[in-house]
Amino acid sequence: MPIFTELHFEDQQRLYHEAAHQMAAKHQIVPATITPLAFVNNATFQVVSAAQRRYALRIYRPHQSSASAIRSELRWLEALRAETELQVPHPIMPPSDDALDALLRVKLPESSDALYGVLFDWLEGATRPAAHHTPEQAERIGAAIGQLHAHSRAFSYTANYPRRKLTADQFVFWRLIEEHTPSLFSPAQHRILAEAEAQIKAVFEAFSPMDYGLIHADIICKNLVIDDQRISLIDFESCAWGYYAYDLAPLLLDYLREPHYPELRAALLAGYRQVQPLELSDAALDVLIAARLTLSCFWIAQHLDNPELEAQAPATVARRLAEVSALLNLEEPPVELQA
Repeated sequence: MPIFTELHFEDQQRLYHEAAHQMAAKHQIVPATITPLAFVNNATFQVVSAAQRRYALRIYRPHQSSASAIRSELRWLEALRAETELQVPHPIMPPSDDALDALLRVKLPESSDALYGVLFDWLEGATRPAAHHTPEQAERIGAAIGQLHAHSRAFSYTANYPRRKLTADQFVFWRLIEEHTPSLFSPAQHRILAEAEAQIKAVFEAFSPMDYGLIHADIICKNLVIDDQRISLIDFESCAWGYYAYDLAPLLLDYLREPHYPELRAALLAGYRQVQPLELSDAALDVLIAARLTLSCFWIAQHLDNPELEAQAPATVARRLAEVSALLNLEEPPVELQA
């Protein structure tokens, strides 16, 4: 019986859809209208009950999240909803971990892997591309990220809270990736990654233990639901142990390609500093954006079973590593780390 990642992408999509129907039935949403939203790192669906109540359903890619890791994500969401005014997803959960594990897991006959899924109440509002973000919205987003980190600093974690750790090594493991996808990176791109490695490590090593905690790790435009009254942070699947300042990098990267980038960047940082301290130079922030770019290249290398990603991979990697080179000014001396 094949493992999930060995199946053709079309078969993976079909199994995701079957898992979505099983998950809806586990939640006693029968009949349900189930509409696919995206198949990328995981599969997401809109689920609508007969009573027209709407939900978002995420089916996790096998081997990327364990039941214990998913539980930790959901527990943080519960705490954020109970202890802050932040708008975050509301997972539909039973009271006990044993019941939760049974609810999370579905087994499919055509694969040796089990799939895990979580149902959330639907959040009203819409995501907006970076081109449609205003400085006022960026400032509100920065304040929301600051509130998230303030909660993280005070949150009481259980022992061995099972989230991945975004240390410097996570951003410079390109030598391992190239063993599996040697044709994806050219010799010139290998040199960019090698030169970026020293700057990324230097910035991370300059942080103190007080700069480290539980972060979202994937705050990008498509994970922000914006309406006139509120900013909602969604998709905490990637939440991790990491440095708080890094949590700003994914959104700064989204903004980087916009003509009004300086205004958006200044507003985002101003909003964040209203809530949390941030003593880091502009150059060091650029290194964190470059770290996000390298991580995105590694993510592509690990998802080449997706035909659309595989077709776009060489051009996407080339574009992103050119941005790394420009951000780090690799022909110049190392950046000053602190403001």
